[in-house]
Amino acid sequence: MKTSRTKTALAVLPTIAVGLVIAPVVAWNQTVTVGTTPDPTAYALASYAVEAEEPSTKPPVEGALAPDGTPAPAPEEEVATAVDTPVIPTEDFRVAGVTWDRGSVDGQVVAYVRTREDSGWTDWYRLEDTTDDGPDPGTREAANARAGTAPLIVGSSDAVEVTVATPDGVVPDDVQVDLLDLGTTTTKHVEPLAAASAATPMPSIKSRAAWGADERIRDKAAPDYGKVQGAVVHHTAGSNSYSKAEVPSVIRAIYAYHVKALKWRDIGYNVVVDKWGQAWEGRWGGLTRNVVGAHALNNNSTTFGISVLGNFESAAASSAVVETVSRVIAWNFSLNHVVPTGTRTFTTNTGKKVTRTKIVGHRDVGQTACPGRNLYAKMPTIRTRVGSLMKNAGITPSIAVSAAPLAYTVGGDRVDAAITVTAAGRVPTGTVQVVDTDRGDVLGEAALDAAGKASIKLPKLMYAGTRRLAVLYSGDVAVAWRQGAPFSVAVTKARTSTVATYDATSVTSGDQVTARVTVAGANVVPRGTVSILSGATLLGRATVSQVGDQSAAATVRLRRDLAGKTHSLVARYDGHYAIASSSAPGARLVVAKAASALSAGFVAPPRWRDWPVLRVRATAPGQAPTGTVVVRENGVVVGSRALSRGYADVRLTQNRSKRRTLTISYAGSANLRPAATISRSSRIYRAKLRVTRKLSAKKVKRGKKVWLRVRATAPGYSRITGTVSVYRGSRMIRSAQLTKKLSGRVSIRIPTGTKGTRKLRVRISPRGYVYPYRSKTLTLKVR
Repeated sequence: MKTSRTKTALAVLPTIAVGLVIAPVVAWNQTVTVGTTPDPTAYALASYAVEAEEPSTKPPVEGALAPDGTPAPAPEEEVATAVDTPVIPTEDFRVAGVTWDRGSVDGQVVAYVRTREDSGWTDWYRLEDTTDDGPDPGTREAANARAGTAPLIVGSSDAVEVTVATPDGVVPDDVQVDLLDLGTTTTKHVEPLAAASAATPMPSIKSRAAWGADERIRDKAAPDYGKVQGAVVHHTAGSNSYSKAEVPSVIRAIYAYHVKALKWRDIGYNVVVDKWGQAWEGRWGGLTRNVVGAHALNNNSTTFGISVLGNFESAAASSAVVETVSRVIAWNFSLNHVVPTGTRTFTTNTGKKVTRTKIVGHRDVGQTACPGRNLYAKMPTIRTRVGSLMKNAGITPSIAVSAAPLAYTVGGDRVDAAITVTAAGRVPTGTVQVVDTDRGDVLGEAALDAAGKASIKLPKLMYAGTRRLAVLYSGDVAVAWRQGAPFSVAVTKARTSTVATYDATSVTSGDQVTARVTVAGANVVPRGTVSILSGATLLGRATVSQVGDQSAAATVRLRRDLAGKTHSLVARYDGHYAIASSSAPGARLVVAKAASALSAGFVAPPRWRDWPVLRVRATAPGQAPTGTVVVRENGVVVGSRALSRGYADVRLTQNRSKRRTLTISYAGSANLRPAATISRSSRIYRAKLRVTRKLSAKKVKRGKKVWLRVRATAPGYSRITGTVSVYRGSRMIRSAQLTKKLSGRVSIRIPTGTKGTRKLRVRISPRGYVYPYRSKTLTLKVR
């Protein structure tokens, strides 16, 4: 079913660049090609759902390509085809993407498309998903957003085919393919953006008006603003074959896809760069005002997003691209007083905290190939170039620092750093930071006063050892950023003492024993964990909480599966990067072995010639037994396996009789006594066929040959023999024999002499101790 998205007619709001022009920037007249922003046409795909198959990591579409033309990677997890469309005729389009309701599928969604161009059908392409992009969770923008793939830019096309695969073949809710044309174009004169106040000059960045942004379609609410602390470099993926004149229309298509298909409030990037090195304004709200984008999930409010048009997995990143990306980042960092060296903490798309350099490729903070291996290979060059641009963009300052004490014991008098920044002809303004150059940690930050001075008191808790520190100056509108000469502080951990009490001295394995552990610090409150050990074996651990001005405590619950013996328990404070560990005197605990018991049952009904699995459960008070269970038949071992969390699935020898009587035993463990042996007797059922059946075509013209291919197997049988019958309703229309020579396979020709829809079923009457088979309906349409 084809649907068309509705336009909303709203007033156009202008893009405003805020800032004071302080450095000469070459003015240029923008006579550019602009035009209409296309409306996506959405084709619903749920009606093309297919019968679920066994999930596999094998690609649902063999030989598919990535958007850059290289072989597409296999799915990252097991998936089964959920949607498989026939040819869908369409209006002319140049951009394709697949979208669905966010949260309607657990796990990966893999989408493939191919399109019909003037020269014929393209290859199949696996689209890049956007699970690493999009608005940050919890924002208003995220609440309205759809899940989907990145847009694929193709040649002019008038038809599409789509395959979608998901875990277990589940069809995503409201799944659809969204198609866009690039719109019409005209020539228009546009004024350039004004330069903004920063020590590093603003590079030429063409405005939204220059690429013809239709301001009526974006969200009209005030943008969200963040604090830039880093930059993320992307590529848009898709074709690299766009012309210079097509750049505005390509950006408009991405804008329309982000807003109308993915339901984002605006284009996701702050700045877009084309392959010729031209920079274009992205998300509306002012380039100088740190507009929150939708380019790197969980990092949008703290990073600046810049994306290069095209796919750089195989294409090279030109020197013009590298230079423009570097200049835009350097200008933005200068504007926000971000020192380009050092590291910061990012949050990946899965929520994990990671430490990275301040300028990263998208793949550094998400599970993606973005920005492509060739552009990613230029990241060290970009970082170096950004530092060089910022360092050379202004007066070189001098930094003096006086720190005391230089030998610091945690808990004692904290280190004070008195900092003075000077520059020829002016008093520097801005901020200074003291950083640990080995770790990249910022230990303190302060603004310079009117005399260019600042005082920073370093943290009470510092990593022990000789710390190499340095002062970083942010720079201002006339003075370049700078890192001062390193200085060292020797840090010694604070001392602690530990005491512990226990609520029992003699127990049976499985009983709960608790310990109360208290740690006292020397002028510090201990933090971290305490552990209870028996020799080298960890019996319990807990995190301490403050209980006094200089003390912390925790209640530790010991593991219940204690070995049956006399334990010498040690309570240990595990220490902290700034606080020394300590241990309490040992304590004696006597543990007796506990009783255990068994139960068992088959995982599935045991069938003839199958290798059945017997699930054995061992129980004991307060714990999950470990050790090995043994299964015997007539005194002979037919299977054994180690317990895991109290369970063992034991694979037995092949079923060769119609009833089996088994005995199950468990010899106990270091903490449990042996269990009483149990007996289980079970009937062995007929074998069950596993059948695949597939029509060579689902829709054919009258008289064309159609084959129904059937394969039958059963566990324990090398070949299945018997009769295969094909029914239309209650009437048998064809039959064939399965013989040993055919190895359980047969092809049956289906009559197609008359038009109509045929509902077909397959029945198999096998020889031997095997159940008969009857299939679900197969549909064949004869035109």
